[in-house]
Amino acid sequence: MPTDDMSERDLSTLAQVSESQASLVSGPARRKLFLHIGSHKTGTTSIQHNLAHNTEALAAHGLSYFYESRIPVDEPPPDLHSWLGFVDRERIAPSGMTVRDPDLLVELLDATRGDVIVSAENFSFFFGEQQIRELYSLLTLVFSDIDVVCYLRRQDRHVISHHQEGSKPLRRAENELFGHSGLAIPAWTPDHDLYLDYQRRLTTWADVFGRDALRIRVFDRTRLHGGDAVADFFNLLGVPTFTQIPDRNASVGRYRTKVGHLLNATPLVHHDLVSKVVRHRVEDGERARPSRQEAKDYYERFRASNAALQEWALPPGEVLFDDDFDEYDLQPFDRWDEDSANGVMTTLLEAMDALISRADDQMVRRLRDTALDIGAEEPDVALALLRMAQEMRPDGRLIQRRLKEFEDLVQSPRIDGGADPNSPPDESFLA
Repeated sequence: MPTDDMSERDLSTLAQVSESQASLVSGPARRKLFLHIGSHKTGTTSIQHNLAHNTEALAAHGLSYFYESRIPVDEPPPDLHSWLGFVDRERIAPSGMTVRDPDLLVELLDATRGDVIVSAENFSFFFGEQQIRELYSLLTLVFSDIDVVCYLRRQDRHVISHHQEGSKPLRRAENELFGHSGLAIPAWTPDHDLYLDYQRRLTTWADVFGRDALRIRVFDRTRLHGGDAVADFFNLLGVPTFTQIPDRNASVGRYRTKVGHLLNATPLVHHDLVSKVVRHRVEDGERARPSRQEAKDYYERFRASNAALQEWALPPGEVLFDDDFDEYDLQPFDRWDEDSANGVMTTLLEAMDALISRADDQMVRRLRDTALDIGAEEPDVALALLRMAQEMRPDGRLIQRRLKEFEDLVQSPRIDGGADPNSPPDESFLA
């Protein structure tokens, strides 16, 4: 519902959506929405896949999990990411993300049965109050009761995992926020606070949806129901019985992480091909870890804001995060040593060889096919092309046979009725 502090754009958006949905929505019925906004790297992918896998268990409790894709696909991923996009197409900071196609989303949510669950960790990229207010205006057309569920991880642990995620392909937001450093914890920049200053970020959500709407959960196995994020989320929904499937989106080891960051940071002409050939060849190994002091120093930036969040968001006496850093060694585990550097260099050389071999295969095919296409009119040129192909593929049987035919043809023109050097190619030469 409109409030005194809503901007003109907020009111305009609300009016436009309301007008377009007037035939569907005549004020929100008594329906509840569980809005799962992440955070990233807190078991969100596993939660989403388990929600999609347990539709019957959810339906038995009057719940539906909505994850229909904005763009129809055969097997949509079990999340709402297709409905979210960058406010500024050039850069995620500072505006973050917003909802795309709000009219259609309202229509589909309104048509979904019962109380509804939606999930997308990219809601945690809603950095601007305006975008959160627009989302609120949208959802309250359909739902009268909204719980905003957010899992939080201590900032040093979070940034290690989230930065590692940025080493994977197509991670633009992570790349822009945390960069391409090969270290476990990247050097702090003000952009980190857009995500990791939980007090600032969640205060905005609380101001819009109401503090009572926030369900803040700490991603710590000792504090999660059943010691697991999936079990904890289903418990929050009031669904005690469900079928759990294995965890998704496992972490990447330090070597593959380093190479991934290098690939993402390098503007290669054939980036997709090089990435595909290189990534899976690099040994994974153990996860990268900072030193104990590096982790403490990074976390120290957020200690005061965490205390402020704890004061209003948690019950009295409950602590937001522990202060234990014994999981880290005294020395960092994210640097190259001689053996690891040599191992990765060997892998890169093998990948280069594979790329050259693949390029050779394509070149041989082009030389052969071109020779056969022009053979009748330009036998001399065709012969030269086949000789080049033979140098690259000396064991190719078809190339040898065609080469002999064209050599004979050049020396003495083909007699009618003889073998046609332009007959369909025999693919056996690739064997």
